[in-house]
Amino acid sequence: MIKKLLLLTTLVCNCLLFSQTQFFTTSTTTVGPGVIHKKVHAPTVPWIINVLEIDLQNPYLKMESVKANNRLAGLETTSSMATRSNSAGHRVVGAVNADFYGTGGVPIGSQVINGAMLKTSVDWSSIGFDENNKPTIGTITFSGWASGDSGSFDVANVNATRNTDQLIIYNSYLGGNTGTNEYGTEISLTPIDNWIVNDTVHLIVGAIETGIGSMSIPTSGAILSGHGSAAAFLNNWQT
Repeated sequence: MIKKLLLLTTLVCNCLLFSQTQFFTTSTTTVGPGVIHKKVHAPTVPWIINVLEIDLQNPYLKMESVKANNRLAGLETTSSMATRSNSAGHRVVGAVNADFYGTGGVPIGSQVINGAMLKTSVDWSSIGFDENNKPTIGTITFSGWASGDSGSFDVANVNATRNTDQLIIYNSYLGGNTGTNEYGTEISLTPIDNWIVNDTVHLIVGAIETGIGSMSIPTSGAILSGHGSAAAFLNNWQT
């Protein structure tokens, strides 16, 4: 049974409010290995608070990030995202909204799913978990570069608009194609390694298109798209 985690986000400056408010735990249910759901009632406010206690050291638990409709721009309820994420040997026991969103459901902050970056952000705190479920909260900064036989070039952004002399990487979370204009060069890439942040991913270069734009994005791969000096860098890969 999927339990929805609701976070109390109301900030109250008057500490006397909490000292006068009584909280009653009305139910306690184990919903998974190392996961306990509690329902707390504060009748004088009135509040009904759902609390999910998670043992992050339990080896059967893993924290995961999911995007609505598996698209950078997408809207979907938390319960729907949890339901479709269930599979044999992979049961979702709790889910919570994790960001604020702009037009079309694009997250304001950064998001990474199984090592693949959907979006970068500037001066926006995010929460992340390492391979041992250790949580970290902080401001994320992005830097990256593409290296090949012709040298290296800085990657300006991920799944973002390609501007003058920029090299952008696009993946399938953007959609079926890059949506770029014809003033550039694009290269299809297939990863040899698993996608990962804060490390190196090795990729195989596939098709190369110049002066066409809006290249199709492979489902498990990516597109490097360059304009101006970045396009010249990619064009050298053809020689």
